Amino acid sequence: MFGALVNPYPVQRDDPDYPYFAPRRSSGSYTEMREGRLQNLHLYDGSRCNRACDFCIVAGSPKGWHKAYCRETLDFALELVHPEGLLKFFGGEPTLYPAEILAAVRYVKKRGFQGKFRLYSNGVRAKQLIALLEAIPEMDAVLNYSILNGRGAPPIPSGAMKKLLEFPGNRIASGHPDLVDINAPVPLSEKDSDEIGNFGGSCANCFPSLRSDGRFHGCPFAVEKLDPHFDLGRVGQTSPRAALKNFEAFYRWQSEVLEPRARELGVHPCRACDRHLSEIDEPILSDFSECARD
Repeated sequence: MFGALVNPYPVQRDDPDYPYFAPRRSSGSYTEMREGRLQNLHLYDGSRCNRACDFCIVAGSPKGWHKAYCRETLDFALELVHPEGLLKFFGGEPTLYPAEILAAVRYVKKRGFQGKFRLYSNGVRAKQLIALLEAIPEMDAVLNYSILNGRGAPPIPSGAMKKLLEFPGNRIASGHPDLVDINAPVPLSEKDSDEIGNFGGSCANCFPSLRSDGRFHGCPFAVEKLDPHFDLGRVGQTSPRAALKNFEAFYRWQSEVLEPRARELGVHPCRACDRHLSEIDEPILSDFSECARD
């Protein structure tokens, strides 16, 4: 077992799996475009974090990398996501850079984005998290399940937890309990099988990520893996139309290539991407040199 729930603070809800905050409202898996755009898009600003958890999918730590969102990257995001869609900020720990998050939100709203925002956080910097929620009424927050519940990681400090629990409006939720078997500093093993996300034995078919370094990446769970399988384009090199076509090709590759190969290997698709990617054919994407002229 990876670790039982510690429940370090008095429980707030009559739910043994979610004793503090209700589970997040799912934004769903990708199935199709909405009017030619993505319904959701992850925005990733690097792996720098105030924690260093063994299970982290980006191997986040204080020594991780960080790059602020620039205007060109945010403009590209606006071409990818539906204007009434959902932009999801994650890291690393986004609350290390609250001014940058607020500036990015204000920029895209000024440029016509009318959708919602979501922030994924460990909750440790509760003051900064709450300040963002107060400044951005269209934003909600999702807390890391393991840190929230003290499972395999030190829990949120008591002062921060008190602030989070007192924040009104049901805009803070718990993340899912599943560990994702990819890129962790300490690889998950069979003893962690009760906590490893299965997703029905299939790929989770997440919405893609736009990294602050300009890479359009196929999978938020694998966002730190720079293999060509996930490389769907670059800001300034790939047109938005070609990038979206590339993501549709990547989505087909997940079901037509990745999942069958994972079954042959006898592993979950996440583990196949983490440990067997060199044995899996790449998706067929657009020629990036032509995309810029698209």
